[in-house]
Amino acid sequence: CLFLAAATFAIGITLYSLAGPLARWSWLLLLQSPAHPEPQAGNLMTAGIKIPWFALAFFPLLALNIPRLAKREEEVFRHRIRSVPQAMLKSVKFGFVHAVVGVPLGFCVALILPGLVFSWVYTKGGTRLSTAWHATYNYIILVVAFTFLYGLPFLGQLTTRQN
Repeated sequence: CLFLAAATFAIGITLYSLAGPLARWSWLLLLQSPAHPEPQAGNLMTAGIKIPWFALAFFPLLALNIPRLAKREEEVFRHRIRSVPQAMLKSVKFGFVHAVVGVPLGFCVALILPGLVFSWVYTKGGTRLSTAWHATYNYIILVVAFTFLYGLPFLGQLTTRQN
């Protein structure tokens, strides 16, 4: 799951950076202020992690809900996969359904990869196994997001104060 998350992020950031404005597009851009025209696309499901004090409550609540959210996605996008074409179609749908919560299109394309992997896992062990992989994948992303948003800046402040 760690390799899968890293590969997905690498593909997503490459598409977001190099594939032009369409890959960076998210419907959240329609809400941006003319006073702040820089793109602010993201993911509404995780928007709470950007508010420092709110994140202290949001992260644990999101962490508690990850298995339930992963199970629901697995039930919707992996149920009754019996062939490679089915897996591919459902994985494309899986990737692009994330646009609903504001994920930029380049990252939606990248999310097809974990969709394919979760489909393969589903064929090996059913919904329980694919849900376990999906939840683990999401926990890795949550830990990395928390570390980059709060852990690294906090460590930087500590080292600055000690000098």
